[in-house]
Amino acid sequence: MLSHVAITRQRTANDFFRLRLVQDSPVAWSIWSCWGPVGDVGECEKEGPWQSLEHAESAFCQRFQAKTKNKWADRHQFEVKPGAYGIVDLDNGRHRSAVAAAASLAESHRPQQGVRVFFDAWDGGVHLDMKCMPLGTLSARQIEKGMAVLDALRGCVDSGSVLKSMFQSLSAHFYQIIPHASPLVVLSTRKQLNTKHGMLSRLHGLVTGATIENAMRSHRMMTPSSLHCDLDTVTRMDSMHPVIIKYISNGGGDMAKVVGI
Repeated sequence: MLSHVAITRQRTANDFFRLRLVQDSPVAWSIWSCWGPVGDVGECEKEGPWQSLEHAESAFCQRFQAKTKNKWADRHQFEVKPGAYGIVDLDNGRHRSAVAAAASLAESHRPQQGVRVFFDAWDGGVHLDMKCMPLGTLSARQIEKGMAVLDALRGCVDSGSVLKSMFQSLSAHFYQIIPHASPLVVLSTRKQLNTKHGMLSRLHGLVTGATIENAMRSHRMMTPSSLHCDLDTVTRMDSMHPVIIKYISNGGGDMAKVVGI
């Protein structure tokens, strides 16, 4: 997936672009493109078909280069160019949340409601793109890139003498790496950075600790050891208590009885 974000005083751009080369039949190939603002369904277009894979691949590479200003052959040494789209590194291996988790959740909308409620409350109202987060679609490497940008922003905050345009530029870079639905907020305070860092830390734990596929199949909670973290009892006075209760209610309905958290 490709993403382009720009934050200036005059305007904010926050767009995605998906490009796929698809084999329609043993002798036909086509290109599917989808684009639009992050968080929206967007528009889709089909090009082709081509009767030759070589011709289809050539058209795909041309479209990729037009959007990113990088050659497809050089994608492993990708360099983000000003005004162009960047690559969002998705985890298409054992964490195939965009496909496998969606298929599992399709059997019942109630668990999906629970997941959405939990992360909406957890992230404090920052509307994440649910097509990319928080179901583990982003790769661990992509999350680490986002953390590196947050570290750069933290350095700017600590210096106390950085121009607003630098915060805008680095914030746009962060959102291009970690897609968020609009509106986008310039990250310029320690509180904002701590919130984002906590969000990425938890996402990183999901990606590296256990797959959504296994969690959905086994119908049991991930263990502390698999998440590399400690778990504490949640009391009724804890701010997360009503969030968890709502998550259980949406996910299990009357079948689930909360004894302790």
